[in-house]
Amino acid sequence: MTGIFIRFDKSKTEDTHFVVDVYNVTARHNVTSHNYDTGSYPCNLHQEEVYIAPDGLHLLLTIEHFSTDYGDYLRVGNGNVTNERNILLYDQGQFNNETRVLSEENVMWLTFTSDIYDSFGGFSGFVEPVNMTLDELDCGYDFDCQNGACISQRSVCDYQQNCANGFDSAGVTLSDVYNVTARHSVTSHNYDTGSYSCNLHQEEVYIAPDGLHLLLTIEYLNTYYGDYLRVGNGNVTNERNILLYDQGQFNNETRVLSEENVMWLTFTSDIYDSYGGFSGFVEPVNMTLDDVYNVTARHNVTSHNYDTGSYSCNLHQEEVYIAPDGLHLLLTIEYFNTDYGDYLRVGNGNVTNERYVLLYDQGSFDNEIRILSEENVMWLTFTSDNYYNYGGFSGFVEPVNMTLDELDCGYDFDCQNGACISQRSVCDYVQNCANGFDNAGVTLSDVYNVTARHNVTSHNDDTGSYPCNLHQEEVYIAPAGLHLLLTIEYFNTYNGDYLRVGNGNVTNERNILLYDRGPFYNEIRVLSEENVMWLAFTSDIYNSYGGFSGFVEPVNMTLDELDCENDFSCKNGACISQRSVCDSLDNCANGFDTTGSILSDVYNVTARHNVTSHNDDTRTYPCNLHQEEVYIAPDGLHLLLTIEYFNTGYGYYLRVGNGNVKNERNILLYNQGTLNNEIRVLSEENVMWLTFTLDNFNSYGGFSGFVEPVNMTLDGYAEQNTGNA
Repeated sequence: MTGIFIRFDKSKTEDTHFVVDVYNVTARHNVTSHNYDTGSYPCNLHQEEVYIAPDGLHLLLTIEHFSTDYGDYLRVGNGNVTNERNILLYDQGQFNNETRVLSEENVMWLTFTSDIYDSFGGFSGFVEPVNMTLDELDCGYDFDCQNGACISQRSVCDYQQNCANGFDSAGVTLSDVYNVTARHSVTSHNYDTGSYSCNLHQEEVYIAPDGLHLLLTIEYLNTYYGDYLRVGNGNVTNERNILLYDQGQFNNETRVLSEENVMWLTFTSDIYDSYGGFSGFVEPVNMTLDDVYNVTARHNVTSHNYDTGSYSCNLHQEEVYIAPDGLHLLLTIEYFNTDYGDYLRVGNGNVTNERYVLLYDQGSFDNEIRILSEENVMWLTFTSDNYYNYGGFSGFVEPVNMTLDELDCGYDFDCQNGACISQRSVCDYVQNCANGFDNAGVTLSDVYNVTARHNVTSHNDDTGSYPCNLHQEEVYIAPAGLHLLLTIEYFNTYNGDYLRVGNGNVTNERNILLYDRGPFYNEIRVLSEENVMWLAFTSDIYNSYGGFSGFVEPVNMTLDELDCENDFSCKNGACISQRSVCDSLDNCANGFDTTGSILSDVYNVTARHNVTSHNDDTRTYPCNLHQEEVYIAPDGLHLLLTIEYFNTGYGYYLRVGNGNVKNERNILLYNQGTLNNEIRVLSEENVMWLTFTLDNFNSYGGFSGFVEPVNMTLDGYAEQNTGNA
């Protein structure tokens, strides 16, 4: 045994320790790093050792303890030339598992080098001669580098190359072909620790007997992002793919059926060691992909759900139903509960996504959906998006002797194409009838010869709502010489839903009435000019509750004879509620309810004459009112106006002046207010004017008082009222 020890001057900033030893090993020989007595090994250490066994034997190096810092390297190789024919390379670490290295021949080298820092730890173990070849080396539970080194499983895929051939990070490629005549277990290639290696590439091909298919069942899957399980048809991997799983953890089975008798599977992992993997089995089966059902009796139909009650993401379920010749198929969906992006489609024939009847995107309802096929074949598809969801659908399909003309939707909505859907699914922003009829609305036209009272109503469904995009037109004809009186007793609609009434039989011409929305409590009455009247009711894109109802009847009455009583007269044959006047909406087709009234009167006043604002029976005065009055007293007298009550809002003006030219020679201007004192105004001569104007709002209040002729001059009036006026 020879040894050389060289130490450089300690006064230098970088000391180097160079140790070279050659050992003839005939028995177990201890191997250790050259440490100080403090337990640390020096900086810049370069330790080289060569071990020589007797001819015909090999050397087995066992490292029992290893604890070093980054930059401190333990290397082992074959032969006596260090850093050639490397077997093992350890940079840093701390482990309790043994590392074992077997030489190819009877000579092995070891080097241990440290960086510029002193460090605690090092390594220790032993080397011994053995009668064992590389093929006979058993790494047991440790990782086999396939070059003579056995390392800890914890050192595999740890971002460091410990096997000199890189096998601990380069991964494993495993290819197998199996003839499957019975159930065959399928699993990821895991270590005994339960983890699968980094950079694993596992390929398997399964072949069933001719005429059969392969059904792969994955019972357990637990992988990380970047680790892929792929399955496909044929024996060429990554072609004709069926399944791709990137990551996940689940307890439910995944099943894959091949198109023919050959199936491939690949499992690849990324650069990280991971726990988990997959397991299951593959078996030959006599089963096809298509679900085609010959329906001779009631057949249950349901979404493909897990036992948890949820249906999978990205589900694509296709089914075709065939009834005996001469019959049709009636599909009844009893339960439906899906989320947005999950589609149930039904159509005629056996080509999916053609000749649609029904399309449901989402919803939850208790009403049945019914679909009748045109012939004896019907298809159904159910597709989901990339989210798991609870619910799905269920029902049944049965052969029936019924044509589309004989289909009765009852209280449900008739799509006019063989589908009956819930009224709640109409006008819900979603096209459920494949022809769009549930959102396209309804056009209804009727002509009635009215010889007695005839009921008039909006076309509502059984829920009390009227449909979106409704266009209802009716024409009423009374016997010649009579007129028509329409009475609307109930009216409750939303903004954008219009009731129009007019003269003649051409809708939207010669309008009398226009109502946009309600509700109201008074009746609306409309009298026609001749014996013909039209009515139109249109709704917007929303389904709405309410509508209208009333009656129309023939009457022997002219427009001049129409008495609106306490209601507002549109002066065109319509009587509307006072509450509909000055409400910012034109209800009278001539706009009379919002354009206001111009009232002009001239009065010869020989005695006390009452003066008041023109109020309706509710004590309100109309919007946009322009009331003008002129009072004339006998020659030689004056006029004394007394306002006893005054209550107006901002923008309502009472003006009084001399003469008969309004807004000239003004005496008084009142804009708003409430007062209890009298206002008195005396004219200069025998003529006085008064105006009362309003803005575009209906208001309560107004004014009242009287005007009378008096023998009094302004001077006398002033003396009489000194201190009071």
